[in-house]
Amino acid sequence: MTFLINGYWLKTIKYTMNSQNIPDWTGVLGLLKYGVIYTIGLFIIGIIFQSPFYMILLAQIVLNLPDLGILSNLPYVCSFLSWVYIPLGTLNYIEKNKFLALFNVKKSFKRYSKEYINYLVASFLLIGIYSIFELLIGYLIELVIDKVVTNPNLITDPNFLSWQIFWIPALYVNSFVCFTIFLWLSRGIGTYYNISTGRNDVLTK
Repeated sequence: MTFLINGYWLKTIKYTMNSQNIPDWTGVLGLLKYGVIYTIGLFIIGIIFQSPFYMILLAQIVLNLPDLGILSNLPYVCSFLSWVYIPLGTLNYIEKNKFLALFNVKKSFKRYSKEYINYLVASFLLIGIYSIFELLIGYLIELVIDKVVTNPNLITDPNFLSWQIFWIPALYVNSFVCFTIFLWLSRGIGTYYNISTGRNDVLTK
């Protein structure tokens, strides 16, 4: 499912770069293909950005160095940098239609601008709101499970079960919110491309 969604994300960004509306889900096999390739690329980007931490950790083990101290927070810094980089690298990948374009760090950061910071702030807020919403649902579900574990008789209580039916639409709402945010973010980075380049011409392939 992740591959399919990533493929659709790429297609949505490309459509937005071409000043087109939200795409449909036709060509599922094509979406899966590009989704798999893109997901592999994201995995490699994660390794690249985390490599400084891995190198320090390896040196600590081999040389028997003391605790990393403040450097133990390096993975979070590396993750943040990769989060900043990925949308820009994605634009390169779509624009050039070449896998290696995803790793063109120099060109990617040339796209960095004040407008991109606005996009990142909006992304952070949207993802933060969704994360809080998801944590709340998870916490409430965990409470229900704990109650059933401590009191198994609740599983046959009609009053208790009638309340649990609300979790079904709640989970659907959670999925809908997640997909909507994902759609906004993909449309947003495609719109940023048009703003930053001043281009509205149709990209080939």
